[in-house]
Amino acid sequence: MVSNLGIMNTYSYSSMLTGTGNNKIYVPVKPQMVVYSQLEHISGVAANQNQRGVNISKIQILNSLIERLVSIKQQPETVPNLTDNDPQINTLIQTYQEQIHTAIKLAETNPFIPGNAVMQPGAVFSFSI
Repeated sequence: MVSNLGIMNTYSYSSMLTGTGNNKIYVPVKPQMVVYSQLEHISGVAANQNQRGVNISKIQILNSLIERLVSIKQQPETVPNLTDNDPQINTLIQTYQEQIHTAIKLAETNPFIPGNAVMQPGAVFSFSI
């Protein structure tokens, strides 16, 4: 049961959320909205007279986010089967190289570039496999 919640503001959200053994979150809502706030991961309880209730839309969004996180957690991780000799990867790298070189050549011929500006080499891509 939720009690002694006080006035609701951004700092009080963490104090109003109370989890139980069934991993449900209980949040205060307007008394007339309690029926509509009973969702899978979140349950609404009637707010006290000095409290503002959480909007039902926010509760539904939060419930959807929790449901999505639970489904992601239950899915096995799949690692794409990539090899260094994959022709699609090599073609993609070659295409990007050509585009980068074309952009550099175009930038060097730019009449508005300051005379003392020098193109510095840098990391363009970061691949982690």
